[in-house]
Amino acid sequence: MRSFGIKLGHFDFCVDTSGRHWFLKCNGSGGQYQFTEYATGLPITDAIAELPRKGRP
Repeated sequence: MRSFGIKLGHFDFCVDTSGRHWFLKCNGSGGQYQFTEYATGLPITDAIAELPRKGRP
């Protein structure tokens, strides 16, 4: 993310039938994450909201 100058990225991964993980892409904005926030209890929305105030990840 630093190389591309982005502060927020939504990453897509998949796992093949042999169990190997594959990186597919990084969306610079507009990714869907709330299902992860609900499943893990991590404060993702709060962290994203703080980015403009902090000016850095």
